[in-house]
Amino acid sequence: PMQPLSIEQQTNTPLPARRLRGRSTACFACVVLSTALLVIVARGSFHLSITNLVTTLGSKNGGGTQKIQPVCVDGSTATRTSPDEIAMNRAAKGFRKQLIPGIASSGFFWDDGDSATRKWRPQGVTTVKSSAGRRYLAVSWYGRRDEGYAARGARVSVVEMGSDGDGEFQNKTFPYRHTLLVDKEFCTLPNIHAGGIEYWNGSLHVVDSRRSRFSIISFSLNEVYELGPNLSNAMFGYRYVLRGSSVHPLSVKPSFVSFDRDLSLFVVGTYNRCGPKMGVHTDSKKCMQ
Repeated sequence: PMQPLSIEQQTNTPLPARRLRGRSTACFACVVLSTALLVIVARGSFHLSITNLVTTLGSKNGGGTQKIQPVCVDGSTATRTSPDEIAMNRAAKGFRKQLIPGIASSGFFWDDGDSATRKWRPQGVTTVKSSAGRRYLAVSWYGRRDEGYAARGARVSVVEMGSDGDGEFQNKTFPYRHTLLVDKEFCTLPNIHAGGIEYWNGSLHVVDSRRSRFSIISFSLNEVYELGPNLSNAMFGYRYVLRGSSVHPLSVKPSFVSFDRDLSLFVVGTYNRCGPKMGVHTDSKKCMQ
């Protein structure tokens, strides 16, 4: 059984995890992207993606794409704070929709800017309860490389949910704010996908599926920092950062994660595409080897 983690643990502590073997039937995102490129190029309205994508693919460094460097700041002047003290600066709008008699769907929409952005893509979602007993929703996003946002790494939206029940989402607003993820040295995490996120034992646990870095990064909620104006400007305008407290290596590529509270184990799923063609899956016993 897995013992509770403390933020003092060293970065080489392996986490027990289960591997979910799965095979994709099609690279749907690749097909959609290819179609979108063709259609939007014809209309000449692909924002900055075409320029940045060509630059990214055309920049070579030792035979590979150009390495994106992290952005770092001196965190010695940052002020430690907590989720309860974050000054929310956005508002999500709640909704409740009847699907069929007796079954309804409830949730919220991001504000207009976040709903329309092409620079960030939301990924994982989990719920959080602060030490003061306040309820939050935490959502991870990754900065898109083809939009020039890979150096920003990932961010987590902290959404204040209050204590309202499911039936009270309609026409309600939910304050939220984005916090940037950084490592122990107050450096961003370039190209991290942040595809899975889970809250457990006072920390957010985010999967890192970058090549040669397969791991779960733990971010203690005691490691929220508020940046002064100069540091904030250096960190792309983010006023708050969430600092990593420990890193736990994995033997598989972690695409998503959950925590089994009965067995005290993290459950990690991995994605792998098999086949010679993009968007076409070929079943093979060697797929997951």
